Amino acid sequence: INFLRFDQMTSVLYTYDEHWQASHIEDDKANPNGLLISSYSRVMTFDVTSSEMITIFGGSKDGHKEYPGNEAEFNDITGFRQIDNVTILAVDSRNHCIRLLDRVRNSTNSKLGKCTTANFIDGVGREAYFNTPQFIIDGQYKHEYFITDRDNNAIRTYDHSTGYVGTLISNIVKPKEIVLNQNRTLLFVTVSNNGVAKVNISSKLIEQVYQFQLSTYGITRLPHTPYLMVTHRSVHAITRFTKLGDTLETVCKVGYAGYRNGDISNCMIKEPSSVRFSFRYRAILIGGYYSIRRLTLSYGQNGNVTAFTR
Repeated sequence: INFLRFDQMTSVLYTYDEHWQASHIEDDKANPNGLLISSYSRVMTFDVTSSEMITIFGGSKDGHKEYPGNEAEFNDITGFRQIDNVTILAVDSRNHCIRLLDRVRNSTNSKLGKCTTANFIDGVGREAYFNTPQFIIDGQYKHEYFITDRDNNAIRTYDHSTGYVGTLISNIVKPKEIVLNQNRTLLFVTVSNNGVAKVNISSKLIEQVYQFQLSTYGITRLPHTPYLMVTHRSVHAITRFTKLGDTLETVCKVGYAGYRNGDISNCMIKEPSSVRFSFRYRAILIGGYYSIRRLTLSYGQNGNVTAFTR
């Protein structure tokens, strides 16, 4: 890849006039025209053709109830992972556990950790304990997942075939979001004090912590590239790196919250948290306060340009 450029922050995909923020976004495996989104105490599906947002689990009330569908209660779903088009592993952060959501049975059972109780113990299923888990991603191998356990200062491992929760590393300061590098040998993790930590999975060591002027929150990698993107929620901006420490572009004005569309030099965004590349949209989707934004980009090699637009 010889170059990668952002074209513009296009029109807002979705806005909502209540207390709402897309904490995580993924292409919906159960809906070929949809996105799956978590916001505080609910999980929703968004149909891109009809622009309809439907809550499928949880509602507006925080709490802990393992009830069906919209009757269930969660306390801040900060991340999730779709195992398949039926099953979702949802990080119920302030309840200190991982919930298993079944879209066919409409069920919301606790899966990992003892919900509402914080601790730091490895074990199988509900015998394990977390303290404010934050995010979950696929691991290096089939059935493996990595989970950031924020207030235990740890990255935990989970084997879905055995149910066992272990610990990869336990000396990482307040880990938030996490992403694998292209070769699946390193983890990049946003941490407290404006940092991003690089973790070697094989050695289970923190190789480096990159410090920045801006507070870090969400992180993702653009597919088939070495480029990383980091959101700076408190200052309403996003940056892109070829390698951490090398800031190439700042997306939207630092310190200016708003909803104005435009190119990267004059757009505005309010409190961006999640940032993900959507294969369905062929664009970067950004979960901000009250809205989901779409960022179009182009990249090319050997003089050929591919525009990711919709």
